[in-house]
Amino acid sequence: MPDVISLRFLGPSAPPPDGESLIVVDLSAFPLLTGTVGIDAALLFLLLRAMRVRAGAGQATLHALAWPLRTSERRITGSIETLARAGLLTYTWERTRTGDGIVFEFPAQTPLRPPTAWPPSPARVYPLPTIAFLQTLPLLGRDAFALYLALLAREPVRRARTDLRLSSVATSIGITGSRRQRRAVRRLVRGGVLEIAKGAVFASATLHELPPPTRRERHLLRFLAIPFLPAALRGLAILAAAAVASIALLLTLAFHARHR
Repeated sequence: MPDVISLRFLGPSAPPPDGESLIVVDLSAFPLLTGTVGIDAALLFLLLRAMRVRAGAGQATLHALAWPLRTSERRITGSIETLARAGLLTYTWERTRTGDGIVFEFPAQTPLRPPTAWPPSPARVYPLPTIAFLQTLPLLGRDAFALYLALLAREPVRRARTDLRLSSVATSIGITGSRRQRRAVRRLVRGGVLEIAKGAVFASATLHELPPPTRRERHLLRFLAIPFLPAALRGLAILAAAAVASIALLLTLAFHARHR
């Protein structure tokens, strides 16, 4: 794959002169979205919408989609194809002055419809700050961030306190397995997003606003956003493994030669 792959978004964009950069999401359809394309592609779909708003000139890079999701560019291209097959977007490759690029378009109507047992409501149409996809998502991880969106969609949780079976919410968006569910909940608690009563099957839960990252977390985000860093780290890991194997081989040969 080329080193730099740019992204270009078609369509008019008229953001307000002041105020937060937001995307409006009907979270009542989020479980259906994850059930259709999976958590990774569902989060990529929201990230693409956020990136379209944040890219003032309509330009971004494939790496700008990979690092918030803590995944590789190759997997991002696979998830893009999954979204295209589901009818959630259309895309095509193009040649640019810097290399290959991808042009995205988003259909006005998508095949996603909320289930009849869970109809949409104004309370579940939520304006998500686009900065959350560049700060909270990479810090919490994909499962924890998806669980946060699923909890946000449950209207009772948005009140002061309520009884809620967290495992049922996690299962509704495809987070299966008790260990995986506990890890997602633990990350939300450590991130200051969720407060739950300990030792309860039906946990008393309080959902908080997304906190800004700490100074240490901001350094980590800058580190993750460095282009080509994953490939460089993989290369260093391969070199280190080769060096250790070579030293072990030399020591083994020297040991056998000494005891002949």
